[in-house]
Amino acid sequence: MATRNATAVSQHKLTTPAVQSTPVRASKGVHTVEMRGPGLHGTCPTDKLRDQVHLVTYILARIQQQSNGCILWTGPKSNHPNHGYGLVIVGKRRSKAGRLYGVQRKVHRVVWELLLGPVPHGLCLDHRCRTRLCVNVAHMDPTTPAENVRRGIPAETRVTHCPRGHEYSPENTSYSKTVRGSKSRNCKTCLRDKQRELRASGYYDKFRDKYLAVQRAGYHARKAARALAASTESST
Repeated sequence: MATRNATAVSQHKLTTPAVQSTPVRASKGVHTVEMRGPGLHGTCPTDKLRDQVHLVTYILARIQQQSNGCILWTGPKSNHPNHGYGLVIVGKRRSKAGRLYGVQRKVHRVVWELLLGPVPHGLCLDHRCRTRLCVNVAHMDPTTPAENVRRGIPAETRVTHCPRGHEYSPENTSYSKTVRGSKSRNCKTCLRDKQRELRASGYYDKFRDKYLAVQRAGYHARKAARALAASTESST
């Protein structure tokens, strides 16, 4: 698989928008993973692209074939002790201060783009082998971010029932926003049971008299304001 992928990478002809290609030497500068742009490998039109032949050679020199079919990346990776993604510099970008810094991209996505073309808009690449350093495109699937997260959770640890044992089925599940803006999943059966318990305990009765008093005070205030406005008009 490694030989076939290596041959495909070396023989692949890129068909990309007209973006200036300038050889870029990998230096020990400040590197960052920026937002993806419209150019090759998610770069911006103003970026200085790394020479594609040099990029392919750099990648091929840093992969290892494994017995399970994975092709592991042995080069730089993100700062995670055990589960980092492989990173590769695809170009240089000039900062507002005039300094050039490296634009890094995840290497498995760069390899996919070299072999199979751009990843469909709005999708990400999911490693079916669950090995983030693998660059074998046969082990990747374009999926939505939500599906990617769902696949990453082991089946035995997925929460399919609420703490009271009710299944999170589409008919029994509602969603609400938390204070931080994230989405919270709720069990409709538990919510209904909670409402019944509160009504039976008289919880809402504590606020009923106060609510009615506020409504009466507002009604009388509006009535007095209307009477005052009518007397003012009659006097004039």
